[in-house]
Amino acid sequence: MKVVTYSSIKGGVGKSSIAAMTANCLAASGKKVLVIDMDVNNSMSFYYLDKKGAEQAKEKNIARALGANVECLNDYTIKTRFENIDIIASSLELIDLRAVSERRLRN
Repeated sequence: MKVVTYSSIKGGVGKSSIAAMTANCLAASGKKVLVIDMDVNNSMSFYYLDKKGAEQAKEKNIARALGANVECLNDYTIKTRFENIDIIASSLELIDLRAVSERRLRN
């Protein structure tokens, strides 16, 4: 498994766009891709999820997973409308988890 992370303190620099292009290219080459949307703007979630997936994301999202301190994220993964790409959606509830410990994120 390889992990690719895009982050920046500044907004509007293209993190989500580059992440989506990377995920789409990897999926097109036959790789299985899991996108984890940690942005409260939900741009990756909006891009990848259809109406059914958006409904699922109300309960199955990264904020709920971190809040529950789960060991395995499989229960929070949603199939996207793209072949080979799944997502763990973002949520505005992430704002309430700003002080999540590094250890919990690592797990």
